[in-house]
This record gives sequence, structure tokens and C-alpha cells, in this order.
Amino acid sequence: MPVLDLEPKPPYPAKPPKPKPIRDPTPKRPRMTIAVAIRCNDGLVLGSDQLMAHGTAAQLGSFAHYETKLYGADGRYFSATMVGAGDAINYRSLALQHFGA
Repeated sequence: MPVLDLEPKPPYPAKPPKPKPIRDPTPKRPRMTIAVAIRCNDGLVLGSDQLMAHGTAAQLGSFAHYETKLYGADGRYFSATMVGAGDAINYRSLALQHFGA
């Protein structure tokens, strides 16, 4: 003889579990200036990136643009080079004073 199930079954399936919150796929990385100097047989090759970022991606009004960070000057008996990093106003004024950039 079959056993009678007295517990009522719900009229619809159970609710699915709540989804996990979506993480930001881009990791929070510190921004930095990259500059390189490579020694060659006949001198140096210098280079740097040009991205200038103002604020963080989460801040309202933050933006980025491209600008020169590598300055140089040649004289009769010298050559000088400067790469700027950090606050652009400080190294831009220094480049104007010493390199005429």
C-alpha cells in the first residue's frame, strides 16, 4: 500500500540564491610616470610616457591628457635632460626656467 505524503508542496519552485555583487574588473593601480635611459655605443636613448592623470577614476571631474614629461637642452659644453613626475605645475615651471620649454 502506498504511503500518503501529508506535507503540502509549494505551487512554484524555490527562489534562486541572490547573485554575488559585481566587483570592479579593473584593479586599483597606482598611477606612475615611467622613464627609461638606455646606454648605447654612441650615447643614451631616453624616453618617458606622456599620460597626465588628474584625480582618480572614482572622482567627479577627473580626466587624463597627454603632455611632454621629458625635457632637454644642449649647450656648447653640456647636455642636460629632465623627466618630470608628480605635480605638473612644479616641474613645468622648472623646465621653463632651465630648459626654455
